[in-house]
Amino acid sequence: MHLMHHGIKGQKWGVRRYQNPDGTLTEEGKLRKRDGVQTHFIEEGGTLKKGITLYRVGAEKGDPTSLNRKYFSTNKADHRRWQNTLYDQNMDYGSVSDLRYKTTKDIKIASNTQVGKEFISMINALDEPTWQNVAYKDIKTAINHYPIKVGSNATNESYWGNVGTATIAAQTKTGQMFVEKMLSSGYGGAGDVNGTDVSRDPVVIFNPDDSTKMTSEKLYTSRKQQGFKRHSATFW
Repeated sequence: MHLMHHGIKGQKWGVRRYQNPDGTLTEEGKLRKRDGVQTHFIEEGGTLKKGITLYRVGAEKGDPTSLNRKYFSTNKADHRRWQNTLYDQNMDYGSVSDLRYKTTKDIKIASNTQVGKEFISMINALDEPTWQNVAYKDIKTAINHYPIKVGSNATNESYWGNVGTATIAAQTKTGQMFVEKMLSSGYGGAGDVNGTDVSRDPVVIFNPDDSTKMTSEKLYTSRKQQGFKRHSATFW
């Protein structure tokens, strides 16, 4: 005799990792879907759809674009952690801006591994003088400023993805070349593993003036005016 279970009409098979039987999200589901926006860009890459809200902490009125890139959080939970870390730090420089942006087009986001492949390709295409006199020195500078965050067992592409985004963050000439390389390869941004100390899944957007538009800005010039109430450091 064989026991067979055919299920019931409309039943979906498989383990429910992201949703409870009553339709609510599990903890893993909450982490995967925040504000209706895909996360895990660092691990998986993906696309930021047109019309998505992005969050940012800035230091100057008007939030001018520097070196053709800007850093964003893609959901409120990550933004709260960014606020916790950077509000006080930016206030030391005189002001802090709490900003909201909208994407004005679909933006293709590279995962850290994809970033690594592009960075390796760029480095291999450099002539020897540029490698020795520019890129090699810039990489050392970037690693000194932004210690490697991927694990010791990381793949070669993942390691160099970490280095590539570090050269951008360190405002090096190699980082500027790499932004242009990523744009020419069709990427409008990348998951930023270097920013995971201030946001869980931050992204860096290349040529942001062409793909995003500021929708609101709150500028604070003193801690008293700011009146910022520190949020819990947890995500949920």
